[in-house]
Order: sequence, then structure tokens, then C-alpha cells
Amino acid sequence: LTGADMHSGTGPDDSASRIELAIRTLQVGALAYPFFRNHAGQSDGYFLPTNVSGLSVPPLARAAITLRYNLLPHLYSLFAEVSRRGGTVVTPLSFEFPTADVRNVSTQFMLGGLMVCPVLSGMLPDGASISQDTDAANSATRGNGVPSAEVECVFPQRRAAEDVRWFDWHTLDLLRVRTRTAVVTAPIDTLPVFLLSGNVVATQLIGNALTSVAARLRPFQLTVALCPDGSASGSMLLDDGESLDDVMSELLFNASSPSPSSIHFSSAVLSKGYTPPASATLDTVRVLL
Repeated sequence: LTGADMHSGTGPDDSASRIELAIRTLQVGALAYPFFRNHAGQSDGYFLPTNVSGLSVPPLARAAITLRYNLLPHLYSLFAEVSRRGGTVVTPLSFEFPTADVRNVSTQFMLGGLMVCPVLSGMLPDGASISQDTDAANSATRGNGVPSAEVECVFPQRRAAEDVRWFDWHTLDLLRVRTRTAVVTAPIDTLPVFLLSGNVVATQLIGNALTSVAARLRPFQLTVALCPDGSASGSMLLDDGESLDDVMSELLFNASSPSPSSIHFSSAVLSKGYTPPASATLDTVRVLL
């Protein structure tokens, strides 16, 4: 396991933009690092404030951690795949798009079919209010007066523009990207994540679960992002999360759309060594066109 300590310690002279970057660090670390923890020294006595610029900080941190746990089936499957066949979990864009001129793109990365475009600069003014007053803090909700940053993201294409589609992971909207780069809006509570067409991504909404053990009891969801030719595929590996033996089940998903009015979806069990709890059913399949 590897991963840097997430910055949670702040001093009395820290600016609002520095605290904002601490929140942004939590967001990207939640997906980029398998070993992920907040860190602050007991000797300094400083931690992230309760609110900054009138925004409640705990919900911002909680949103980042929730995204990590919602994507745990996808991330776990990536790790299992890499452990068996080699490769990397976090990959540069050039691994997915070797013919595109993206070798020098160092501020974005891929997690399977997901592309992460972190926010690397603060936008809150240094004079913004900072306090531990929970009564003054307002819960931050997406699109409800939340401050936003603008991030220039690279959206690689393989050949012609129509060969690749990108979808906003949070809204599921198709991005109308007309050029190789585009500026996207990133509210302070949101890490920009985009889904590459042709992929099927498994999730498991954690709800009120507080541990991965409890989360495994919840239903699964699949998000299917169709290519322009109407195809998509993906896989999911399951085990009990505890046994050291290679006892797991592997499922393969395929989708095709032979016509605009029909979509065919199929699943196959490639190996069956683990039976998930009866409550861990597949309850939702979302298809993005």
C-alpha cells in the first residue's frame, strides 16, 4: 500500500485558499491513493476548520470519501486485475491513448475507464472568513451557491473526434467537446471525473454504511457508457475482502446497441469462487448514449 498523508493540519495564519487546496487534496487523494488518511500532528493542535467562507468543511471532506467508497467495486477490480496480469492502477493518459499527443499531460490520470482532472489551484480570496463556528457554517451542496473553480482539461481522441465520447461522472451528461482541451467548472465540493465511452463501471452506493464490510452488503449499480458504434464492456471481481486465498468471482459485462431504439446487455460469470451476500444484488443499470 502506498499514499501520501492528506493535509489536514492548518495553522492560525493559513489563508482560505490554502484550506481550499487541503480540501482539493483530499478529493484527489481519495481516488489516487490506496493508503488514504488525514494527518495532523498532535503537537501543532491545528486541524481543518469547521467552515471557510461560510461553507461547512466536513460535508466537503465527506463527499470526497463517499466518492471513494462508491467506486470501491471499480477500484477493487482494477487492483485485482493488475495483481494478476501486471500494469498499473493509476495510469497516465498516454497508456490509454498511445497515439495521441498526451505524453506531457501530468495533471490528469486514468483509473480504468475514468479520467480524473484534479483542481490544483485555489480560488477563494485570502480574506475569506475562517472559523470553527458550526452555527455559521452552511452545508455545501452542488450547484447551490457553492464557489467553483475552472480547470482546463485535456480530452484525448483516438482518431477522429467521433471515435470517443466523454461523460461527466457526476451528472452523466455527454460532454460536447469540440476541441482537444476544454475548460470545466468544478464546484468546491466536486472532483472533476469523466467516464470514457466503451466502458462499464461498477459502483456500490454506501448509503449509511461506515465500513467496507457494511458496504459489501449493499446493492450494486452499473454505468454503461456506449461508444459511437454502440458498444461497451467491463468486468467486476468480487471476494470477501479478507481471505488471503485467491477465492473470487469474476463477471464480464457487454453492451451493444444495434439500432437507436434497442440496447442489448449481457453478463457472464467467468469464474465463481465467491458468493456475495443475498442483499448485494444488481439493482440499477444506467446506459449513457
